[in-house]
Amino acid sequence: MQIDRKKLYKLCDELDIKTRIPPQNNAVEHPKLDYMNERNSTIKLIKSYDEDGMKRWKKEINYWKRSYIESFFSRLKQIFGFSFRNKSEINREKELLLKCYLLNKFTEIGMAKFDIAS
Repeated sequence: MQIDRKKLYKLCDELDIKTRIPPQNNAVEHPKLDYMNERNSTIKLIKSYDEDGMKRWKKEINYWKRSYIESFFSRLKQIFGFSFRNKSEINREKELLLKCYLLNKFTEIGMAKFDIAS
């Protein structure tokens, strides 16, 4: 899926949303576009870190949480399917909360417990 990044940055700027979008490797600043200020500062920061810039930036802003959340929803869909059984919004919310609770319980049951031997 191709995303129109300029439209996305513009919308985020209008709604006062801080973006956490990693710029492309060859990204250049757009100083004349106000809605690209967040992106421009990200590019400057990454370039200031030298060769490990992107890795360091991702660590600083906790970008790893994104992959954690994506894997959670991937497991949720694999186990319970993508669709909801309920029609009303209130019941869908309850259904999703129940599925999340069950998935967390499954994970808790399946997690190995280790004791440190000295």
